[in-house]
Amino acid sequence: SDSSLETHFVTMLRRLATRDWFTSRISACSLFAVAYPRVSDSHKAEFRGMFGQLCRDDTPMVRRAAANNLGKFAQVCTTQDSKE
Repeated sequence: SDSSLETHFVTMLRRLATRDWFTSRISACSLFAVAYPRVSDSHKAEFRGMFGQLCRDDTPMVRRAAANNLGKFAQVCTTQDSKE
C-alpha cells in the first residue's frame, strides 16, 4: 500500500542513498524510479535531490549507476517535476 511505501520504502531508500559504503549508494540508484510515481510531492522533491546527489557522488561507480538509471528515473518524472 502507499502508506507502507511512504513509511518503510522511503526510509530504506534514504538510508541506502546516504550510507558511507558505495555499494549501498549503487543499489539505491535503481530504486528511485520504482517508488517515485507513488510517493507524495514532498518525497518526490527529496528523491530528486537525493538522486542528483548520487549523480555528483565522489565515487565513479556510483555516478555510473546513477547515469545508467537516469533514463528510467526521468521517464517517471513529470514535466512539472523537471522544472523544479
